[in-house]
Formats: sequence, structure tokens, C-alpha cells
Amino acid sequence: MDTAVRFITKDEIDRLQRFLERSYGHGRDFFLRYYPELQEIAPECSMVIDADAGIAAHVGVYPRTLRVGPSIVTCGGIGGVATAVDQRGKGLMSRLMLEAIKHMREKGWSLSVLWGDRQRYQHFGYQTCGIKYNLVITRRSLQRAHVQPDDSVEEVDKSSPEVIKRLEELSSMIEFGTQRRRLDLILSRPAARVFMGDGGYLISLKDRSGDLEVTEVFSNTNSEAELTFGALNWSFGNAANVELSAAQTESCLRLSRVCNYWRVSPQGMFRIINWPQLVQELAPFLSLRAVGDSSHLT
Repeated sequence: MDTAVRFITKDEIDRLQRFLERSYGHGRDFFLRYYPELQEIAPECSMVIDADAGIAAHVGVYPRTLRVGPSIVTCGGIGGVATAVDQRGKGLMSRLMLEAIKHMREKGWSLSVLWGDRQRYQHFGYQTCGIKYNLVITRRSLQRAHVQPDDSVEEVDKSSPEVIKRLEELSSMIEFGTQRRRLDLILSRPAARVFMGDGGYLISLKDRSGDLEVTEVFSNTNSEAELTFGALNWSFGNAANVELSAAQTESCLRLSRVCNYWRVSPQGMFRIINWPQLVQELAPFLSLRAVGDSSHLT
């Protein structure tokens, strides 16, 4: 087995998909259906170690750009961590993770994020961090809070260039979030539904009628609850499970007042790649949050 770490080539994308499907036990073309953007970025982001029979292990290192108020943070997302069944226990994943961290440092990224087993990834310097709220908003809880549905809400064609452009305009107003490279590809995921109204938009990851799984809701008129009610009316649903970052303080407060139930969970696992650079990138945000006279520091 050749233990050299390398990036795949473009003509190996199909081969990589078969490897990932077999490693996870997923169906054919699962990753291209649910993560279609991988077809575009995989060659520059997929690190592998080969075995005689093909790919032995893989770690994806995907560039992400995070908005933190006025700050822009460079970040590497880790995903698609997989080792062939007959190659496990040989330290291949550890080798790739260490190479991925080295690669992110060389690329000049200040932060890294992944989702996975805490005991596994803390060995590489990742720690559970951040807070997100999972709010259960029901038709009854909305009615009891005297919320009126936004009757302008309707489901829109998620492949429409006009819709995508409008979504990009609105999502750029979200103070804390990810700057997406290809929103059109992300929305092409099978279960994604987009609802829009006069007050903003809502994205659900459930394509059947009934209750909604809301991964993103934004209103530039502070009417997230009305938007949610309108989308529930459209889908004939009784409840919406809404996921929000705790950093979206105002939206969380408005929706928490009308929710039936809520819980808190970690946002992910993070590792700081470059401390000085991270502080520099966060300087505009930290300056806004600073309290007191800092003139003596200049």
C-alpha cells in the first residue's frame, strides 16, 4: 500500500463517490444528491491514501468563509472522513487528519470546524463549541401568541435564477453565518424547499407535506414567526422544527417567545488553526463588543 497523502484528480470523482458510499453504507450517488457542490470542489479538497485495491482512506478539507458581524473568518470544514472496512485500525485517518491540519495552516485559514465524535476528534485539537437552539413552533403556540400568518408566503422554484439572487441578497444581511460558494447547488438537494414572502424567506429540508424542518429563516422585517406560520399553512403542517445559531440573538428571542418547546445543542467542534490571525480577523467584531475606554491600549 502506498501511504503517501495526495489530492484526487477530477477524473477520480466517481471513484471517490463509490468509496464513500461503501464506507458509510449509503446508496449509490448519495453524496452527489445531498452534497452536489462536492462535484465542483472535490478535486481541490479531497485528501486520500491509496491501497492496492483502490482508495484506503479519505478526509475532505472544504474552504468556508464565516460572517461574524462585520468580521470575515477564514475556515476549513472537515467532512467525508472515511476509511475502507479492510483498512481500519492502521492509523490512516489519524495520518490524514494531521495532514489536513497542516494543509489548512499552509492555506492561511485561521479556524476549522467539523461534526462528529468528540472522543475521536479531540485528539486532533477539536473541542465542542458554540450553541444552537432547536425550537419547536406549533400552530397552537403561534395562535396562543396571537401571531397572524404571512399570507404572502408561497413555495418558490428553488432553481430559478431570480429566486437564488433574491436569497443571496437577503442571506447576506444575516449577521452571523456562512458565505456560500454555490447556493444553487446547495438548494438542488432533494429535500430542500424554499418559501418566500414579503417579509423574508424560509428553507426547509423536508419535501413532504406536513411539518417542516427549518434549517434557515430570515426576515428583514422581524417577522420570522409570521413567515413560519405562513409556510406551515402552505405545507398543511402543524409544527416546525427551527434551528438557529445562538449568535442570531434577536431572531432567537422573537421565535422563543412563540415556541412550544426548545432545546440547546452544540454548534459543532472547532479547532483554532492560527490564533494571531483569528484575533486579527475578529478585530472588527471584537471592537464593537468592547466595553470601556480602550484608548490606553493604542
